[in-house]
Amino acid sequence: MDRFERDVELMAERLKKHYGQGIWSRIDEMKDRLTTLHKLNRVKINHSIMELVMGAYLIEKGYKVSLEHPLENDLVADIMAWKDGRSMIVEVETGFTSPENALDPQSYLTARVISKIARYSAFADKFSLATSPHNILQIPIILLKSRRRRDDVK
Repeated sequence: MDRFERDVELMAERLKKHYGQGIWSRIDEMKDRLTTLHKLNRVKINHSIMELVMGAYLIEKGYKVSLEHPLENDLVADIMAWKDGRSMIVEVETGFTSPENALDPQSYLTARVISKIARYSAFADKFSLATSPHNILQIPIILLKSRRRRDDVK
């Protein structure tokens, strides 16, 4: 078991204790999916832990959850969730900035958030961004409005 698997297993166990036996199998499904994707070098640990935590939260709230859910072409939603006939996409934003963007990380991160909103929000009834408490997302005010309300502004 490598470090990724160990960390994901540890978080899965914490989530099971927190949420109770009712969702254990679904937590294990998410853990197994992330482990498989890690072996294919498609996910990293910080992002995966946040997906696992958010996924467990949504499951506990009654959602059916799919992690790293394919949408179309090469577009993959971090979390796709369904409840009561409505869909939701949650994109995880860790705040990572690559060395290429070290001179202007805020512009890079703002553009990244705008890009996520533009690319993913059309594929679900609701769209959300998930981030850790220390990361403050810079979201333009117009994008905080629902798609319907943004259309009214045009």
